[in-house]
Amino acid sequence: MISDVNLKAELQTSSQKLFLIDNRNKDLLKPKETLDEVIHHEVKEIGTHILICEVMYSTGVSFRKFFKFQVLKPLDVKTKFYTAESDDVYLEAQIQNITAGPICLEKVSLESSDYFKVSDLNTFKEDSCSVFGNINILDKDATRQYLYCLSPQQDLNSRSIVKTLNVGILDIIWRSNLGEKGHLQTSTLQTIHVDRGDIRLSLLELPNIVFLENPFHFKCKISNISDQEIEICINLEEMKNLVWCDISGKILQKIFPSEHIEVQLHLVPLGVGLQEISGIRLKDVTTQQCYEFDNIAEVFVLQ
Repeated sequence: MISDVNLKAELQTSSQKLFLIDNRNKDLLKPKETLDEVIHHEVKEIGTHILICEVMYSTGVSFRKFFKFQVLKPLDVKTKFYTAESDDVYLEAQIQNITAGPICLEKVSLESSDYFKVSDLNTFKEDSCSVFGNINILDKDATRQYLYCLSPQQDLNSRSIVKTLNVGILDIIWRSNLGEKGHLQTSTLQTIHVDRGDIRLSLLELPNIVFLENPFHFKCKISNISDQEIEICINLEEMKNLVWCDISGKILQKIFPSEHIEVQLHLVPLGVGLQEISGIRLKDVTTQQCYEFDNIAEVFVLQ
């Protein structure tokens, strides 16, 4: 029989020391009797972990045991950003299961920052069901893509040309094939916002399919987001396999602040396949500032 039993447990990682049990006391421990303790701890680091259990009793007698184990990375998360002309930010998150077996993804959500309002594009609008089904099984080494649209809650444009914005964090919950629960939160995701200046160009109409050597047209919108009236000169640069049928260097009508004009442009395709529309240059006649618009859209050309 021993008395004054004291149990302590701590967890050491490469960056911190955590006390899991401190001063768990029992006045008297009879022969063959045990002192049991269940430890719950959410592991938030990968790498080497050491669990140290210490028992003290009676007149200062003590002993320790060390339990060393490795915590491996369960998921590989990669993110890509695309900023549209409207300032909406699209986030693609690629989640790969790198555990030893299949897992069930119970929750994948984006908790956005105050800069953005998030729209989850991974559900059907009709019934809000996941596009991956009610039971979302991800096999070992398999990857799944999630897509989110983030709309600015405020005007992101300022006189600073480039600024870093906090987008938010991804929150992922899953269960293993034995029902064990896993939880992962990414660090704060960030994207670079580039101020495109006072003139914006966006596409309004474009045919999906056109035919070789047959002229086609598309319509675009030119917006003035400055607080001054702007007069624009449009220049059209040469492209491969697409030829402009419009006058380059033409002065367009004036655009008042916060307003826009619509412009119809014409092209003749000289090559088959997927062709990229580029080479639109808009120049502010007053300031001589030039805005370049490339990779505007793609059109498929048939023979």
